[in-house]
Parts: sequence; structure tokens; C-alpha cells
Amino acid sequence: MAPDAPIPFPGFPDFRANVTYTPRQFFTVVLPNCSSGTVRIVGYALRQVLGWVDENGNPTRPRLRLSYRELVEKAGVARGGVAKALAEAVARHCLVCIEEPAKDAEGVAGQSGLYEICWDRSGAYSHDPEAFRGFAYRAAVFQNEPEAKGGGTVPAMARLNIPNAFFDHVLRTERLSVIRVVGALLYFSIQWGAAGERKVPVRKSLDELAHLTRMTRQHVHLALTHARHAGYIEATDPGRFDRNAGLKSQSATYAIRWIQEPPPTVAAHAPVEPVPRGDRFKKVDGKRSKIVDGDRYKKVDGNQSKKVDDIKTKTMKTKTNTTTAPLDAGPASNDGTAAAAPGGFEVLTQTGFDTQTARNLADRYPLERIQRQIDWLSLRAPSRSRLGMLRRAIEQDWEKPEGTDAEGVTVDASALDFARHYYAGYHGYKGEPATQPLEKDLTAAGHFVQRLLRIHPDPASIPEAGRRFGQLVRRRQEGSRHALPLLQVTLVSFGDELLRTLEGERTTHARKNTESSRALHEERFQPEYLQFLATREDELRSSHPEIYAEFTSDRARLLESATSGPCAWRPEFLAHFHTEEARLRALAEHFAQHRTFLIPSFWEWDARHHRHRFGGPTTQEQHP
Repeated sequence: MAPDAPIPFPGFPDFRANVTYTPRQFFTVVLPNCSSGTVRIVGYALRQVLGWVDENGNPTRPRLRLSYRELVEKAGVARGGVAKALAEAVARHCLVCIEEPAKDAEGVAGQSGLYEICWDRSGAYSHDPEAFRGFAYRAAVFQNEPEAKGGGTVPAMARLNIPNAFFDHVLRTERLSVIRVVGALLYFSIQWGAAGERKVPVRKSLDELAHLTRMTRQHVHLALTHARHAGYIEATDPGRFDRNAGLKSQSATYAIRWIQEPPPTVAAHAPVEPVPRGDRFKKVDGKRSKIVDGDRYKKVDGNQSKKVDDIKTKTMKTKTNTTTAPLDAGPASNDGTAAAAPGGFEVLTQTGFDTQTARNLADRYPLERIQRQIDWLSLRAPSRSRLGMLRRAIEQDWEKPEGTDAEGVTVDASALDFARHYYAGYHGYKGEPATQPLEKDLTAAGHFVQRLLRIHPDPASIPEAGRRFGQLVRRRQEGSRHALPLLQVTLVSFGDELLRTLEGERTTHARKNTESSRALHEERFQPEYLQFLATREDELRSSHPEIYAEFTSDRARLLESATSGPCAWRPEFLAHFHTEEARLRALAEHFAQHRTFLIPSFWEWDARHHRHRFGGPTTQEQHP
């Protein structure tokens, strides 16, 4: 596969893990009848509301303040279509607008709109888009049975556990036809039975999917082709065409592609195997080369090149090798020359010398002399052949450049750490880096490190950032014939990508910290909120007994449906239903939007009535 080719979707995980308890009506009413923008917004809202619930199944975020930026970046809606899609979602009773969005005005900042999922609490349940007035509030409902099946009402589950990958990936990135096809297969592939929800081997043909999605056969065929290529579905039967008037023809069938086992990991870069010595003629990198008296002659760009005194040259263009690659140490010498100078061979290959030159220098000169000349190389500022100058400096043991002690060349320690670890990361070297970067590398790294420290003001993070950048560049350049790992060049091409990644990680980390702090705050002050609800319940009984009677009647009907039929609740659910905490929470939910007697949610109560509200000076001390 080409390096830049998209990685196929690995398949949907088991639906019991990482799922959203989604209303069935999203698949039967919204998907087949709404525009792509509306489908994405409603799906995103369901994912945000129902993807995070408490131990009782109640949403932890019942209301959403949806900004244009959030819907564009996270829901995948085109910016020009956000307003129209939101209006359609409200008109079709999928969302309820609590506060209209407001534009910036003189002296007044604009504000995003506040929305809720539109729940139908009347008890009616329908898959008819004309009769749809909101998603069924209860997970277990009664629905009308068609006359062909006997008529009457039968109990049914109103929600399904849908893998989060459908919302986070398919819904956000794919076109509407693909979303409808994959959604239809998911809808029928998860069913309720005597043992609970389970995956079933549902297979649908092209004609069946065209009927279910209300699309033409041509559109379904194109969507199926793309979904198979992307890895969302698989063909369970390729079908068969009978030339004998089609008497024995059979349609192809398709099913959801579930993950069978963890996908195999692929090494970021496999070391290149050295060319065995002793062969007179050998293919090297796909080109024919010849070895004569230990020197390799090879065609490079149509010109003859040759190793003379262990330095690679060209006959047409006299140019020595100045690359900073490769760091692969290569195999140990049979004659033990590498062992004669421990560490010298590895240091030289990491600096950029080829295997033969590094072995010769390590055999002839001590490690201290080699390392000293490598450290002083940046003070000499080579203009042409960096490795050629370094080799001569090692052979002749040059003195330290004059004037450097007094005037010196100031090298930023953080820039040097970043550059060295960059080259180590690029070449897959996990040890302590010893490559001496070029002066221009250090200058470019110095400017880049200042930007890094604005994102993460800890100098200790610079080496890891350098290695990550090296690995990133290696992935981007892998397979390219013109790969150039020089840091001064790659920072221009890929530096902003690393910064964008690190900024995203920092934002995610901050968001998780905030969510964790909110969860701790809510857990700590739940008893006070429940006491507040008990007080409001007493006020409701005395001031509006007829309204309170409606609430108790609704609870009684729910209990009746939960204690009989195939959808009866488990004993532990019924026991919790009768607790005071469950009654008070149901009270707050029932009167959350009541016109006569309004009861605020926990976070509304916390913001308006709580003396230790979240974000105040007291809670900042409690939740650092």
C-alpha cells in the first residue's frame, strides 16, 4: 500500500463496548428522510447526550450549546449548511431550540444556540416521519403491529446499542448514501432476544438495501462499493448470474464487518539489510553495481560514481556525501575491527558515515578523538562537505577552532537536544543520540523550540518532541525517491503539523481535566442537590397538588410496563426505582421544562443557587 493511501476502517468493535444507546427512530425516521447536514447534527447530538450517562442511564449532558465551529469540526457539517440543517432538525422534531443563537452586536458578544434532543413523552411510538413528534423517551415501548401480523400493540425495545465508531467516523466523514447503507446494516445486525442484545448474521441484498434506504439501485451500488473499500461492510455472498434466462441467478449479499481480532501492528521502519560482500556483480537498490578490489562502482543518475579513499565521488560532479542518514549500525565485522574501538563505529555511523568508512576510522583512531572532532564540527561551519571535513579532522586531529573560547558560537541547549533527538527518531535509533547537527539545523531548531515551549513550557519535553518529529517526517517521506531528512528543510514542510498535533493533545488534556473536575464536583454535592429536590417536592405537593398527581400517575404507568411482559426490568432496576433518590431524579427530569413549576437540573442549580458553584473560588481550591 502506498504511504499516503488511506488506512481502511478496521471494522466495528463488539457492540457491548464503546456504544451509544441510540433510539431506533434515528435509523427509521431521520436517516432515510433527512439531509446529510441534519443527519450529522442529530447523530452528533445523540452521541453527545446518550454517549455519556450515569449509572441509572440518565444523560450527564441533557442540553447542548452548539456552535458553528463545533458542528463544522466535530460533526462534519459544511459551514454554509449549518443554519439550514439546524432549522430542518427543529422542524422535523429531532431537536428543540431552547435559546436562539445570537450574532455579535455592538457592545454585546454573540452566543451559540442552546438545544435539546426532542423527546416524545406522550407514550406514542411511530416510525412514520409524518407522525414523528420526537424520539421515544422510554427504552421499552409498545408499538402497533401491522394487520398482516395480527394487529394490536406489542412490547418492543425503542433503542439499540450502536458502536460509537459509527457516529465518530462514518457519520462525520462519509457521504449520505454510505451513511444510510452502513446504518441500515447496523440497524438489522443488532437485535434483542431472550439472552439480551446480540449480533446476528444479517445479510441484505442490493434490492433490499435500496428499499430500506429509499435510494436508487445505482446509488446503493456506488455506496456499497465505497463502503466495502473503506472496510465498513463485507460481501458475504458474491452472487451468481445464470445465463439461462436467469433462472438460477442469486443476488450478492452484504453484512457489517465486525472486528474478529486486533489488527496487526506494522513496524514504523524496518532496517535495510546490508548487501553481502564477496559478490562481484550484485543488484543494489534495483541497480547493477560492480565491486573491484574492494571499491564499488555504480551508476548514479546516469553518471559513473566510485569510492576513492573511502569517500563516494562522481566522475561528472565532484561531490562528497553530506547526508545525515543512515543510523543503522550494520552487522559486526568478521575480523573484529569494530571491537578494536568500542563505540567508535556506532558514533560514526550515527553521524552519517557509510559502514566501510566508519569501520576504517573506528579501527584506526580512539573514541575520544572521534567524539572530540564531532563536537567541534559545528564550530568549523563547513560550507560544502561536512563529512569530508570531519574525516580529515579525525585523521589529522585538528585543534579546536581559534577564538571559540572567547567569542564562541552560542548553541541553544534545547535546540541541540531537539535536533539530535530528531535525527535519532528519524532513523529509529532508541539510544542516546550522538549525531552532531548542522549549524543551520540548530538555527532553525532554535526558532521552532520557542514555539514548542509556548505550547508546553517544560524544557524536559523537548527531546521527546524531537523524536516524535523525526518519526513523523520518516512516515511522510517513506517511499519517496526525493526524501531529504535535513532538519532545516523538514521544519518548513512538516513543523506546523507537529505543532497542530501537540496543541490538539494539550486541548484534549485540558478538556479531560475539566470533565474530571466537573464529575468530582457533581459527585461531591449530589446530597445537597437531592435535599434541594426534596424541598421543591414538598412545595409542589402543597402548592400544585394536581400537577404533582400527573407526575405520580406517570410513574405508576411506567412501573406497570416495567413489571410485566418480555421487556420487564430486572429486580435490581425495580428496587432502585422505589428509592427516594430515583423518585427525586425523576421529579427533576419531569419538571425540567414545565411551564408552571420549573425544577432546575444539577448544573442549573449549581450555577444559580449553590454557594460553592463550580468554577468559583471555593471549588477551584477543591479541584485544582
